[in-house]
Amino acid sequence: MKAANAIIRRMEKDLSSEEDMIAAVVAHTGLSADAAVRGIKLAPWQSRRGFTTTNRRAELRRLQQRLAALARMKERGNQSQEVETSAGYQPMFQVSPDRTA
Repeated sequence: MKAANAIIRRMEKDLSSEEDMIAAVVAHTGLSADAAVRGIKLAPWQSRRGFTTTNRRAELRRLQQRLAALARMKERGNQSQEVETSAGYQPMFQVSPDRTA
């Protein structure tokens, strides 16, 4: 993606057409034409051409952690009990033995 962004920036300075940019990105990076079009054609809300290259690994790690947490929640089920406190009855959710508080 960085190579594609470099090609796009260089060709923008030369005022090349979008079709020329797509052809150059496909030829030099091996991306498919459809993938190249997504980074080159501007949508009405976009102000700049190119591909995003930042924060991909952090987002993947965050999603993997979220999936693992959801799997643990599904495994644990919906376990709760009511406990009498000075404030009245309060719901108390049981913690599985593998988790320490």
